Amino acid sequence: MSDVRIPDRVGEPIRGFRMWRLASSRLRHRRYAPPVPNPDFGSLLPFCDIDQIWQGRQRLVARCAARDANGKFFEHESPDPACRCGIYAVKRLDWVEEPLLLLLADRLRDHAGCARRRPASGRPHENWLVVGSVSLWGKIVEGTWGYRAQYAYPEQLWLLPPARIGGGDKSAIEEATAVHAHDLLVVLRHRYRVPVGYADQDTEVSKLLGLDELGWFFSWRLAASGADRLGRILRTIGRPTADLPTVRDALKLWLASRGGGSWDDHLLVERYLAPTFGHVPADRPELVDAIPYAPVSRASKLPYKPRTVVRHRRAVEKALALAAERWLPAT
Repeated sequence: MSDVRIPDRVGEPIRGFRMWRLASSRLRHRRYAPPVPNPDFGSLLPFCDIDQIWQGRQRLVARCAARDANGKFFEHESPDPACRCGIYAVKRLDWVEEPLLLLLADRLRDHAGCARRRPASGRPHENWLVVGSVSLWGKIVEGTWGYRAQYAYPEQLWLLPPARIGGGDKSAIEEATAVHAHDLLVVLRHRYRVPVGYADQDTEVSKLLGLDELGWFFSWRLAASGADRLGRILRTIGRPTADLPTVRDALKLWLASRGGGSWDDHLLVERYLAPTFGHVPADRPELVDAIPYAPVSRASKLPYKPRTVVRHRRAVEKALALAAERWLPAT
């Protein structure tokens, strides 16, 4: 215990680094019942077996998950110097390699046990993970490699490309994977209100994915030149930011849901709806109703009829409803 120090008080939060599993399924499957929407979609989960979700916009409070001989939880303040409880974080980002590798090795072992040497077929199983920095405060136990803290909250997050296990062709990037990555980036920003970016936007995170052992799970995304193909597909949405989607983004999603939309749909969005409502945050639909809207036809130079105005506003409502379903979890 000579390398452990316990500060009596912490004036400023301490920065640490860690990884999380990600609740990436849109549906929660139930035995003998139809699946239901998963309200935790886009939530950060611990990489151990402790069932403690990192909630958005509220600090995570450490609790001890150990039990005594009678099966009861220990009732001591966490972290305790004589226990292993607390919220873990390491001192350097590259030290996240070990917990990442241990988790993926466990997933690979489980897959191998289920496969029973059958030939790989179908889509590979995708494991969505996040790494990033956290603010730690309260009671803190410091060790050689990291910290155990009483309170924590994410500071900056990086979405990793999904680690692929099993399946057939692991190198193909299907549209579903790119759409899923896009939605997870937006949901993480909305849920935690901190900067979130895709892994290829940070040099240290990219190096982490290129390490020999971890690279086996993540190398599928790389082009022959070494460029990140998934990052190229995501483009600007992968840049680290805490900005939330706007009505303009929701309208683009609405057009995509209609197979790209007709020429009239594009004109409606670009000429009328986006210039008027595009700046409004997608999670504030009440602001749309407060904006005056009296479009004038460019052909006749006359105001549109009331029923046409109603149709325009309904298009915005549909776009916002679709965005709420895809991007904006209840928090």
